[in-house]
Amino acid sequence: MVSEAKVAPLNNVITLDTDDRRYQTMGTVIIIGVFGVFAAWSALAPLGSAAVAPGRVVVDMKKQVVQHREGGVIEDILVKDGDYVQKGQKLLVISPTDAQSDQSSLSDQLLGYWGLEARLNAELEGQGKPAFPPELLKDAETQARAREIMADELQQFKVRSSAAASEDRILRQKVLQISEQIQGVESQITSERSLEASYAKEAQQLQDLFDRKLISNLQLNEADRNRLATAAKVASLESSKVDLKVQSSQAEEQLLLQQNQRNKEIAAQLGDVRLKITDLRNRLGAVDARLERTVVVAPEAGTVVDLVYHTKGGVVDPGARILDIVPKIDSFQIEASVNISDIDKVRAGQEADIRFPAFASSSFLKVTPGEVKLISADTLTDPATKQSYYQARVEIKPEGVQELSKHDLELVQGMPAEVSIKTGERTFLQYLMQPITNMFNHAFNED
Repeated sequence: MVSEAKVAPLNNVITLDTDDRRYQTMGTVIIIGVFGVFAAWSALAPLGSAAVAPGRVVVDMKKQVVQHREGGVIEDILVKDGDYVQKGQKLLVISPTDAQSDQSSLSDQLLGYWGLEARLNAELEGQGKPAFPPELLKDAETQARAREIMADELQQFKVRSSAAASEDRILRQKVLQISEQIQGVESQITSERSLEASYAKEAQQLQDLFDRKLISNLQLNEADRNRLATAAKVASLESSKVDLKVQSSQAEEQLLLQQNQRNKEIAAQLGDVRLKITDLRNRLGAVDARLERTVVVAPEAGTVVDLVYHTKGGVVDPGARILDIVPKIDSFQIEASVNISDIDKVRAGQEADIRFPAFASSSFLKVTPGEVKLISADTLTDPATKQSYYQARVEIKPEGVQELSKHDLELVQGMPAEVSIKTGERTFLQYLMQPITNMFNHAFNED
């Protein structure tokens, strides 16, 4: 017997929500939000802008030529090809014999003129003895020649001073003698004037007696003759006195002229001596410099190459090249080709990032800092591509060179490089809109 199956009634019914508008709204909001954030970021977030230029490493390696101005016999050679030398290091020694001989001769002459100057100055100023200069006094402590010069000039001073004093003394004695003669004449004049007065008084008395007929005419005439003779003698003495005063003035003038002439000659000689001292100082300075140049030193640090002389005793011609020095490379530059469309944004002093494709396989992935040093004034043309460009010189900063050295990375002349010259900042939106803006600018420009 088959039993019947009983079907229970479905009391709970599941209802599916088929309205998707809520999800559409949510998706729309998310999309709008994403685009809004992107738009805000593109309009506000600054991005670095750079002018990218290919380039190559260039090294300014000008050899320093070492020459010798005067030349001479080689006394010693202190370096060889390939030696690395520091700035100021001795390279070669030229025999100083000739220079030392000239120095000794000029120094001896200068000592003599210093002594002569002191003596002439003492004579001109009327000093008791020469005041020798400190240089001569210092040399006299160690050099017999300086002491001899001082002794000779002191003796000369005494002799010349004595001779000058004798010449002046003769004229002064003459003036003194004339003065004494004048005093004697004045005494005679006084005496004769007294006698003349006495004769005049006597004549007056005799005249009274003659008027009274008490004496004869002969007595009166004799008294007059005596008075007139005395008056004539007084006049003669006065004339002699005038002559003596003239002689005294002439002697004094001669003394003054003699002194002035002597001082004039001394002053002229002193001027010549001082000119000679100046000349000797200059010549001695040149010889000292020449003597210093007998030791040839490195003008800068670098490697010795092309040494011309290899044997002692060889002769270096004046101005001849002795050797070359290749200086140590302390700075590197990148010669970059800047696109002509970027030249308005590139200028000297801007920072730059430099990458070296040759180092791509190494662990060194950093950019090397640099700085734009120079921009060409006009465009250049690449002979291979016929493309025009501006040439920029970008110097690698010292810290960049040190970083490369730390990783044992060596820059080589001509090595390729990629240079990004930092020209400023702009937003992503400005970057996207630039072509459109340019198109509109061209479209609305009238021909």
